[in-house]
Amino acid sequence: MTSLIYIIRFIAVIWCSLGLIVIFREIRHNNRSVFCYAYLLFYVFFVLPLLVHSIYNFEYESFYKANDALKDVFSNFIYCLFLCVITLLVFYKYNKVHLKPTKGTRVKIRKEYQVPNRVARACFGFIVFTFLLIMFKNGFSLLFKGYGYRLDDPSVEIYEPLITVSILFYFVLLFYSSKKCIIERLISTVLVIIFLYIHGKRFILAQFAILLIYSIFMSKRINGTTLLFLFGLSFVAVIGFAYLYGMVFKKNVNSLVEYVLIDLSRHYTLMYQFYCEKIGRAISLHRFDAIIADILSIVPRSLWKNKPYPFSNSITRSLVGLPVANENIGWSTTITIFSDLFDSFSYFGLIIGAIALVAILRKVDKAEHVLFQVLGCYLITCIFTVQFAAYITPVLIYAVLSIIMVELLYNNVYILRRSFYEKDVIGQKREIRC
Repeated sequence: MTSLIYIIRFIAVIWCSLGLIVIFREIRHNNRSVFCYAYLLFYVFFVLPLLVHSIYNFEYESFYKANDALKDVFSNFIYCLFLCVITLLVFYKYNKVHLKPTKGTRVKIRKEYQVPNRVARACFGFIVFTFLLIMFKNGFSLLFKGYGYRLDDPSVEIYEPLITVSILFYFVLLFYSSKKCIIERLISTVLVIIFLYIHGKRFILAQFAILLIYSIFMSKRINGTTLLFLFGLSFVAVIGFAYLYGMVFKKNVNSLVEYVLIDLSRHYTLMYQFYCEKIGRAISLHRFDAIIADILSIVPRSLWKNKPYPFSNSITRSLVGLPVANENIGWSTTITIFSDLFDSFSYFGLIIGAIALVAILRKVDKAEHVLFQVLGCYLITCIFTVQFAAYITPVLIYAVLSIIMVELLYNNVYILRRSFYEKDVIGQKREIRC
């Protein structure tokens, strides 16, 4: 790499690292804004790999097409500009609310933060329903086939979106329900452990750990200093587990640094896209295939055989030197929604993504409903970590529909009770007058 590339990267990393210092200070002051949480994820997956790659001279073997892009000045400049703009937007729009440090670590949750018992039981019912559905489809023998058995047998369906929604509802049940739901909490904890066991993928464990810690913080059970300590501890634990997982299940003997630059990084895919746009190399078959795959990911392929595959499949084909085609490669690198938007809308897609990101962050920050707060934190987690088509669209649809059904059920019961109460009161008044 040329000295100019190092200078560009150095400026971007310094700028983003200053932002990270500010975020650390805000969290220590117990600022529970989701902007702080989002920036931590952004730094880990977008900025940290760039720093490591600048220090550690590494060339991709499987994704060898990305090496030219990583040495291209223009691609590095656009990516670093993207990092600086995201940092600027986050700090321009985030909620600067300083909460007084709490005494001790545990804080009693006020009643307005709790969900009604009916909502908590509905969340519990969804978790049980998911477990029974999986067992009905695959049989109880699935529990005795070893950790992550589904990874070795693609015919075993685990219904990942249902498991993810169950985990989100578990956090609601665990942290925002009343003490009367202790039996539901215990049973749900056992079922969620089973879900993590049979699911087996590294990202689901990492997401669970991150969302668990942040949910504890959002429910005001720990302060900001404890949150930072737990985040650091979980980061080391998850990285260590993921590296061990790669050695055991995927026979991956690469160094830990190489793991960070391949599995944890989102910088080489975006840089490669910038480079392909510059030289006119097509990645997907049609211009809007990526965004179509995101929107219609819930549609079964049996109903639409020629439905575009997720963009992660297309960019993986291009990175390994395969021709452009709407064919499943069987495995793929991990991308984010920014890659989808760029492939469909070019540089304007990055603008759309940045504006949408800030809008979502502000909505989540202002959300008063606990269910939508937890769902919003999951959405932010996925925006910076995984592809939209596989892990966001189905989950959002299932979760939002479930929340609407729960709310309609609860509100209808409340309205019926209120109407009966009002009728009784009116009837009693009429009797008194008579």
